[in-house]
Amino acid sequence: MNTKPYRLLIFGAGVIGSVYALRLAQSGLDVTILARGKRLEALKRDGLKYNDNRSIKQISSIKTIEKLDNDDIYDFIFVPVRYDQAESALSALKHNRSKTIVTLTNTIGYDSWLEIVGDRLLPGFPGAGGDIKEDVLYAQFGSEKHQGTIFGEINGLTTERVKELAQIFE
Repeated sequence: MNTKPYRLLIFGAGVIGSVYALRLAQSGLDVTILARGKRLEALKRDGLKYNDNRSIKQISSIKTIEKLDNDDIYDFIFVPVRYDQAESALSALKHNRSKTIVTLTNTIGYDSWLEIVGDRLLPGFPGAGGDIKEDVLYAQFGSEKHQGTIFGEINGLTTERVKELAQIFE
């Protein structure tokens, strides 16, 4: 088993980003979430609050940042944004030196994204959903019967980074 301490960034604190930050942090991984505005304030003040079987809980081990420096390197940066926000988010990551950027966005074609971040792009599709109400996350991942997170190289090859990411998600 690989015991490498992965360093993960979730670039966005909406529902999908918050769900992934929560689950990855609950697994003991080093997770940072990039947020802005009122969501950043709430995360810094209260940690990530979430509904767990009708009980409101919080996790405070998730670090929060408002800005990403170019030399702040992560093993994986997850970009769980809407399609219409993807190019802007990827442009913000263009000069960051992290080697893998995992988009969690539905799309057809990757040419414009590849122009921005090059072969660091690893497309994915989230297997989670929900809502945030009064700063509390109400969401869950799909079950074994429903679609989970899907990701892979554009060329279909199973690379080392795909294997590493699969190991993280196990």
